[in-house]
Amino acid sequence: MLLKIYIEENGCTEAELARCIGVSQAAISRYKSGQRLPRPDIVAKIEAVTGGDVTPSDHQRAFLLRVSEENSA
Repeated sequence: MLLKIYIEENGCTEAELARCIGVSQAAISRYKSGQRLPRPDIVAKIEAVTGGDVTPSDHQRAFLLRVSEENSA
């Protein structure tokens, strides 16, 4: 599940998730939009906090979707 969808479906905020993981809200925003891929240790924390709903491949997919959107514009 994409991080963006996880946040929407679970009613949490970027700020809440950031606090749980130990990063800034801006970092969560970048991960959510696919602007930035999180470091492996952060990927593991996100996977743990989301109960496995957001996996490492989901971050890659978000990044590729963003790149694809930029190239089609």
